[in-house]
Amino acid sequence: MKIIFYLLLLCIATPVYSTAANTNRYQLEPLAEGLFSFRYGTDRTLVVVGEKGVAITDPINADAARALQQSLVDITSLPVTDIIYTNSFFNRVAGARSFKQQGARITSQQRCADNLQKTPGKNIVPVDTVYQDTYRVDVGGAKLDLYYLGESYGTCLSVVIARPANIMMIFGLVNSDAAAVPSDPTLANYYLHNLLPFFDRVEALAQAENIQAIVGSYARPGGTPVVYSQALGPVSLVSEQKKFWQLLLGAVEKDYQQQISARALGNRLDMDTFSGFADFDEKRLKIMTRRVYSLYRIGR
Repeated sequence: MKIIFYLLLLCIATPVYSTAANTNRYQLEPLAEGLFSFRYGTDRTLVVVGEKGVAITDPINADAARALQQSLVDITSLPVTDIIYTNSFFNRVAGARSFKQQGARITSQQRCADNLQKTPGKNIVPVDTVYQDTYRVDVGGAKLDLYYLGESYGTCLSVVIARPANIMMIFGLVNSDAAAVPSDPTLANYYLHNLLPFFDRVEALAQAENIQAIVGSYARPGGTPVVYSQALGPVSLVSEQKKFWQLLLGAVEKDYQQQISARALGNRLDMDTFSGFADFDEKRLKIMTRRVYSLYRIGR
């Protein structure tokens, strides 16, 4: 019922904002029975509370971990038993130490563990358990199912489905309020050669698992005083975000095949095609065309 309520809110206006004022540095947001999103600034992670413990994704940093522990006291006396790194980015997984000291197990996809071993961060706790394709973290009734669908946003991104609510999170790639132009014009973390196949696999997974809603990992700020976009959005946003990439990659590929120079690509891009996406910015899009050009020149 809570899922339906949030989705109805999403239908009223786009984007839809929560009532969290800018003075709220962090917030534990209920999504469904035993399922929460934890917002720290503009970052969101998932929290599931079961009969045996608590599992969380991407503990962000030490300050976020302290804030989350304070928030958990209000809803459960159970310990955090599991931490999931859905990626290997230092700015998302640096908050596990306090949970590890209390006995939590850290899980990630194999390539995330490899990345963190090869390039360790001083605040990053190593992974305990790795998986290859799929893995389930079960805390008693509540579960987080992890899926590796190939290189996408980084080399090792896990798509997460929270059970039994059947809500999906795809860190960094799909947000809950709108399909958007990426904030980084260099597209440094994007594996463009596999991005459209990745989205195809996500769509197939969502259909097979009857996913109706997604949780965004980014809480978009807006208004005065600042309020934040809703944590939940419709699963159709996966296809809408995929459409952005189809349009961008397709436009650059067409010009590349016509031997248009990389310098000229940005000025040839039809900006009206992209103006309906959130965070539309002509300058950023022009820079992106140079990166996409490299995809067709070198193959990735």
